[in-house]
Amino acid sequence: MGLTSPCVLLLLSALLISGNTQAATGDTDQEMEAAVNGSSGETTTAPPTATVNILSPPDPLYPGDTVTLQCDISQYEDWNYYFWYMNDQKYEDCTSKTCSIKLVHNNYQYSCAGRRSGRPQDSQRSAPSFITVTAVPKATLTVTPNPVYHGETVSLKCSVESGPAWSYRWYKDGTEIRVEQSGRHWISGDSLTISKVESSDQDQYWCTGEIQSRSISTLQSDSISITVKALPTATVNILSPPDPLYPGDTVTLQCDISQYEDWNDYFWYMNDQKYEDCTSKTCSIKLVHNNYQYSCAGRRSGRPQSSQRSAPSSITVTAVPKATLTVTPNPVYHGETVSLKCSVESGPAWSYRWYKDRPEIRVEQSGRHWISGDSLTISKVESSDQDQYWCTGEIPSRSISTLQSDSISITVKALPTATVNILSPPAPHYSGEVVSLQCDILENEDWSSYIWFINGQKYNGRTSKTCSFTLGHATVRYSCSGRRSGQSQTSQQSPDISITITALPTATVNILSPPAPLYPGDTVTLQCDISQYEDWNYYFWYMNGQYYKDFTSKTCSIKLDHNNVQYSCEGRRMRSGRPQDSQRSATSSIPVTALPKATLTVTNPVYHGETVSLKCSVESGPAWSYRWYKGRPEIRVEQSGRHWISGDSLTISKVESYDQGSYRCRGELRSLFSTDSDSTYLYVYALPTATVNILSPPAPHYPGDTVTLQCDISQYEDWNYYFWMINNNDYKDCTKKTCSIKLDQYGVQHSCRGRGSGRPQDSQFSAPSSIPVTALPKATLTVTPNPVYHGETVSLKCSVESGLAWSYRWYKDRTDIRVKQSGRHRISGDSLTISKVESSDQAHYWCTGVIPSRSISTVQSDSISMTVKDYVPTATLQSDKTDIYTGARVTLTCTVEGSSWWWFYWYRHTTDSDHVASSYWSPYSFTPASVSEGGQFWCRGERGYTDFYTQYSSPVHINVTARPYASVTLRPNWIQIFRGESVTLRCDIQGTEDTDWEYEWWRPGDSTPGWTEQEYKIISAEESYSGDYKCRGQRGKDHSVMSSAVKLTVKNRPQPVLRVSPSWLNPGDSVTLSCEVGDSSTGWSFSFYRAAPSLPDQPYSVELLSDREQTTGNSSTLQLAAPSHTAGYMCRAGRGETVYYSDYSNPQFHWSGDLHSSVSLSVSTNRSQQLVSESVSLSCELKGNSTGWTLRRYSGSELYTVCSSVSPSTCTIEPLNVEHSGVFWCESGSGEDSNAVNITVHVGSVILESPVHPVTEGDSVTLRCRHKTPPSSPEVDFYKDGNLIRKETTGEMTIPAVSQSDKGLYKCTYSDREESSQSWLLVRVPSSSVGLMVGLVVTGVLLFLLILMLLGWRKFKGAQSSGASISSQAQSTKRVLDGVQITNQNQAPGGNALLHHGQGVEAGPSHLTYAQIELKKMKKPKRKTGKQAESEEDTIYSNVATGPSSVGAGPSDLTYAKIELKKMKKPKRKTGKQAESEEDTIYSNAATGPSSGDAKADDVTYAQVDLKGKKAKKKSDMLTTREPDAVCSAVKTG
Repeated sequence: MGLTSPCVLLLLSALLISGNTQAATGDTDQEMEAAVNGSSGETTTAPPTATVNILSPPDPLYPGDTVTLQCDISQYEDWNYYFWYMNDQKYEDCTSKTCSIKLVHNNYQYSCAGRRSGRPQDSQRSAPSFITVTAVPKATLTVTPNPVYHGETVSLKCSVESGPAWSYRWYKDGTEIRVEQSGRHWISGDSLTISKVESSDQDQYWCTGEIQSRSISTLQSDSISITVKALPTATVNILSPPDPLYPGDTVTLQCDISQYEDWNDYFWYMNDQKYEDCTSKTCSIKLVHNNYQYSCAGRRSGRPQSSQRSAPSSITVTAVPKATLTVTPNPVYHGETVSLKCSVESGPAWSYRWYKDRPEIRVEQSGRHWISGDSLTISKVESSDQDQYWCTGEIPSRSISTLQSDSISITVKALPTATVNILSPPAPHYSGEVVSLQCDILENEDWSSYIWFINGQKYNGRTSKTCSFTLGHATVRYSCSGRRSGQSQTSQQSPDISITITALPTATVNILSPPAPLYPGDTVTLQCDISQYEDWNYYFWYMNGQYYKDFTSKTCSIKLDHNNVQYSCEGRRMRSGRPQDSQRSATSSIPVTALPKATLTVTNPVYHGETVSLKCSVESGPAWSYRWYKGRPEIRVEQSGRHWISGDSLTISKVESYDQGSYRCRGELRSLFSTDSDSTYLYVYALPTATVNILSPPAPHYPGDTVTLQCDISQYEDWNYYFWMINNNDYKDCTKKTCSIKLDQYGVQHSCRGRGSGRPQDSQFSAPSSIPVTALPKATLTVTPNPVYHGETVSLKCSVESGLAWSYRWYKDRTDIRVKQSGRHRISGDSLTISKVESSDQAHYWCTGVIPSRSISTVQSDSISMTVKDYVPTATLQSDKTDIYTGARVTLTCTVEGSSWWWFYWYRHTTDSDHVASSYWSPYSFTPASVSEGGQFWCRGERGYTDFYTQYSSPVHINVTARPYASVTLRPNWIQIFRGESVTLRCDIQGTEDTDWEYEWWRPGDSTPGWTEQEYKIISAEESYSGDYKCRGQRGKDHSVMSSAVKLTVKNRPQPVLRVSPSWLNPGDSVTLSCEVGDSSTGWSFSFYRAAPSLPDQPYSVELLSDREQTTGNSSTLQLAAPSHTAGYMCRAGRGETVYYSDYSNPQFHWSGDLHSSVSLSVSTNRSQQLVSESVSLSCELKGNSTGWTLRRYSGSELYTVCSSVSPSTCTIEPLNVEHSGVFWCESGSGEDSNAVNITVHVGSVILESPVHPVTEGDSVTLRCRHKTPPSSPEVDFYKDGNLIRKETTGEMTIPAVSQSDKGLYKCTYSDREESSQSWLLVRVPSSSVGLMVGLVVTGVLLFLLILMLLGWRKFKGAQSSGASISSQAQSTKRVLDGVQITNQNQAPGGNALLHHGQGVEAGPSHLTYAQIELKKMKKPKRKTGKQAESEEDTIYSNVATGPSSVGAGPSDLTYAKIELKKMKKPKRKTGKQAESEEDTIYSNAATGPSSGDAKADDVTYAQVDLKGKKAKKKSDMLTTREPDAVCSAVKTG
């Protein structure tokens, strides 16, 4: 050891010397390291490691950058030589500490090492350093704003995503044109700012970034086009007044600027000087003359900030014009109307003043003088109207007047008489000629229209001076009169003139050619023959009565189409004598025969090369020629080399495949064609094709096999000679159907064909076919099972892939030791079975396959080593889960370690029970349907079917629990809901106490679960939500049973139907409103409303009549106690906690004919029936303060607004038609309805004129039967309620004093049986009557006695009154709320609610008080004896309730009392005096009270007593009770 250290020192010294020498000669530092490591095994220190750092430039680095690298080595500072490496190759260009390299891409690695003079001499090389070269970025250009307006400043900004400090260059119009800084262009950093933008700045712009110190430039940015828009231009418009403008007018100008609306400052200029008086959008200036021009501009806060100034606008000032007066007609005749019109040329709406006799005498409007607009009309002109007239125009709103017109003198004359003169032709006159008449009136020529009369009747078809009439066959009388323009007055009518008619000659139609039969398409020549004259030179032809203008000569050629055409003709003698025209001939029909159909016959099929003939025939007789067609679209077959056409035949020789197809033919005659024949298909069959089949041996085929081939040809059996081709050469050795050939290793290609004696003679050659020759296969050996246990049976199977029936040979230990069949060795087919396996059977085995009949053997199989084991294995049982629900699937897996080919058995409960399943596959899965199918499970395996079993497995316990089930509940429980309604569906899991369930919902249309919460809430239902909803619970991988589906139906929001009964009111009638939701939905509550009229053309407002009434059904009724006026009603339904409302019903009405104190309707004709095309005016008369009115019509269940206005006025319907029939009434804007009228528009000629309003008892009424054209002596029948009541010759019927018995339906008929529609005649009680006063007193006394009797009866009878039928409020199912009575449909009636009047209803100006008493026939008690019976009478129960109205009674307050005496069931007869005093009992329950309003002079009180079913019966013994009839009394006091 002492010598080692000096030796090492000497060696290191030598190495240092040699190292310097090697550095000079270029040796590497690796050689130096090798020398050091070659020293003795002492521990060495690693040399310092170099590191490559980038000095400049900073990241990122781009292609083209020059990067400076530095090699840094720690620990020492005297490194004086450096080695640089690029991609592990020495880089000779750098030897110093720093190295500059120009970058190209990322694919270079750099490293370095250092060398120094001391120790250590060399550093370790640095780890390779990658330099990331970033692709040159692309500049991004943004422009703000864009577009930019003239004069604005636009800023362009260029940006580069990566980090260096880029400078930027700008380009315009092309990348070669650089934008430099200038007066309007300012470049600062990344921005280019262009101030005071001009149109020349509009262009494409680009930018690039650059790092000048590194000569790096970015990719150029995408170009951006800067759009420079002009500033919006102002326009000066004149608002008012309209042109022309006159001196002194004040004109209002408006400064309009398009595109923006927020201009808030305006500048006005007059003659280019700023006009400080105007700063808003409009400016008013008083005009003097034309010498001013105006312009404007605007300013706003947004962009653009200012507009361009408008072009100067001049205002034209027109001199005041002079009025012009015209008079039409002038002169004017007595009784006519003359119109004076004043006009001013310029355009404003002038008003006019009129002067007569002198310019200062002004003509004002009067009875005959009507001034309207620019016209003064003087009707029924008199001599005093003849004078001088002037006019002037004025514009009062502008204080402008025209110069006065020149005067015109009006002349007034007496009416002249007309004369009729015949202009042409002269007599005699023929029927059909046109005669020209002229109406001549001697005085004046300004007769603008004329009235012509034929046989004394006005002829409405002509109004001109000359009138042409076509003469008929009878003598006619003509006369005329004249009317001047705009005048109703006519001249005196002319005397009649008569024209006598002479008959015309008659024409006849004859057929010239062609001869029959005639076909559609034939051209037939007809001739028109006319006797008596020969100079007919113009003819008129008619087809089916219509003028046929194509022919005007004697003969006419017409192309026929079918039989339904008739022809006639007539002649004209033009430029000849009269008569000029003949009579038209009788119509003549031409028989047309339908075109026949061609028939095509052909012999089918035909084979290639044969000849075929096609024949065409037409049944009818003419000599037809024929045309031939083939295919679709049709191609005409012409004669050619192979196609020969002769007469009715087409012959095709040497048939080819393309001759096959559909053929048709047609016949041709006189340029007509028959109907095409049916298509006939010509079949061209190819020759039969032969097929070569291999008879034996079966495939695969091996080298040396002899194969037998057979030539098979389908379709025919008489092939008696065969041609064979082997490898494309004729094979003469075979001429029969079969041929035998020996195979070599290359195989054989073969084909054949046949020849026979019939058609076709030869077949086609079969396609060439090769016989594949297969190399001999290798046998495959399998051993099952392996390893095998002592005593088991093992099976060895030898297989060959090819499908032949191989036999097999077996070998053991060596390939030359063949295994033979023995006691334990059984060979069968492809298997060797060794039973009761022993240790000696453990060995290597082989096999081969052979085909003895073909001397073929396979290649021997690979060997397999069979292992024999000497113990019995135990099965292992596993389950994928042990706790499950019924219906869940569980899988048991049985395995035997280290072996296979087991058949497994599974047992439940005990191992000595029968197995529950067995299979070859280890996993056993089952789904328990009940809890009892759980328990203990075992398994074991059997090897094949050898009775060799494994040991039983350990048991596994499966616990089965009944599966929970889901159920869906609805809240509220409605399966039918409506759009917008809410419903909540809740999913509950039944049959388990577990609460940690998750939920799955299936909604309509869901194929997978769509909701996972327990409750599914529908906030606002839509129709798409209709369908089945189901749910189930989910816990982990388990789930509940799916719930039953809940079917939810969503319909449109319902609209209830409201019915009002009755629709027309009689005094005292109650009205029933019935509201029903027409659907099977339930749970509705109902509200009833009055449909209160509102402003004209506005919808009804609703006023609540009743609280919401809850029902269990879908309808409710409301009873109104005797309303007296027309009114409309609506209803709606609601249900649910958060109320869901239906739509409002359509308004329904009840109508009253009685006049209303605030609003009334009158009819101009004062009748209910009107004729079609007439007019009628209906007037709404309003009293008090109202905001307008609306006229309504109700017709066919539809409500119409006829017209409306904000002030009382009249509505005229002109002309009337049937659709205008209906009920009409007025509605005021303050919410009141007028009386109603029923108007019928009759389409016939007869109407009944009857009063449209109810008439008052005692008045005289006249009914008139009106005919549109009344006969001179009318005979009219009048009917009432369908019964004839009177015949009149005057056309009218008068009822001198109408009474209630005259009320009913009336109609009338004329003697020609034309009848009118029916109309109601309504009769109302007069407003005052002494008799009614007496009746009221009597009724009051009767009511008082009835009440006293009731009180006495109650005290006397006590509890016995419970047996009587008392109509008490407590027993009724109806409720009175706010003055109306409500009855629910579902409530069973428990009595009769007799009180129909209550409190809280705004009754309006006519209030009613009702009392109704029903006297019902009661069941009488048994007959009593003694005096008690004598005093017993029928008791009357009265239920009367009145109360003060909340509103003061109006001028027509009414009080009603109604008593009904109904049939009572009597008790049994009693004996003695007691029976003598017994009468029918009347029950009465009455209460009255005064109205809170002051009664007026015509207040009315009604009392009505009905005794129902009272028939007098005889009673035994001493007493017979008289049962009175119904007593009705109406009393009016005042």
